[in-house]
Amino acid sequence: MNKITSILVILIILISTSCSSKKKEVKNAATEYKKAMKILKDRRYFEAATKFEELSDEYPLSEWSIKGQAIAAYAFFAEENYTEVIRVASEFKTLYPGNHYMPYIQYMKALSHFNLMPNVKRGQDDTKMSSSDFRELIARFPKSKYIKDAKDKLIKIDGNLAGSIMSSARYQMNNQNYIGAIMHFNKVIYRYARTNQAQEAYARLYEIYYKLGIANMAKETKDEMLKNYQDGYWVRYIKKITNNKK
Repeated sequence: MNKITSILVILIILISTSCSSKKKEVKNAATEYKKAMKILKDRRYFEAATKFEELSDEYPLSEWSIKGQAIAAYAFFAEENYTEVIRVASEFKTLYPGNHYMPYIQYMKALSHFNLMPNVKRGQDDTKMSSSDFRELIARFPKSKYIKDAKDKLIKIDGNLAGSIMSSARYQMNNQNYIGAIMHFNKVIYRYARTNQAQEAYARLYEIYYKLGIANMAKETKDEMLKNYQDGYWVRYIKKITNNKK
């Protein structure tokens, strides 16, 4: 056997061994995936999520592993362990940014931050992250089946963010920090004009300007408010202020 023939034989053996090894790995990954799915169907969500993650660690390049990691996000979500969903989704985005599961992963991440959204008097980090994630979903995957829910959720998110700003603004107003209050009320008007809080923001601005005797700004705010809102509690509120001052 000459040298070239020997090299060819070795190459064939290596390829055969590699193919055999790969087939075995795929088979093992598929078997482990099925075991994890059985656990999931039994609604042992945390255990299933852990099993799917073990599959990902052991067979990182397998399609079963990638699919399993996506389902791990669902399992943690079913367990209401939203922090873990966010972790799994973030890792998935880093490892498989172009994978066909990405719209789903992006949605689950956004939804988990949404479910962690606190009331308006607390820090709004999760609210802001949810807003960012839903907007990324809409921008990157405009034809995704999750788009309608993402847009509906953004309405609630904007309302929560506006409510948080309003809470700070009212506090500043009550403590006569009028510059800070004006800045925050204006932020609600210009950034969250479509929320329910915008009408109150106009009314509070009018109230401050009227109280400080800044007649031109008070009139401008009132005119702008009445152009956008013909009726409502806060429209009647500013009319009452005007009538009481006469």
